[in-house]
Amino acid sequence: MFIPPDGCRCVVTLNPEVAATKRSGSTSADPNLVLDNTVLGDFLTINTEWLVLKEGNYENWIPRDKVLSMRVSR
Repeated sequence: MFIPPDGCRCVVTLNPEVAATKRSGSTSADPNLVLDNTVLGDFLTINTEWLVLKEGNYENWIPRDKVLSMRVSR
């Protein structure tokens, strides 16, 4: 299993069957645009059940089975 370096910036694309609700990220037209089925944050940890991203003072705990792809900055 690939494990990104701690603190790297990530954009996670979620399964589109998950209800489309507002998630973390910007809504402005800039390079940091995050769509409804994505989550943006700094990588904290990953295990068999969860992927955890930090965004500001919040942690986004994402079920691994809902993750379709993960874009990682290096």
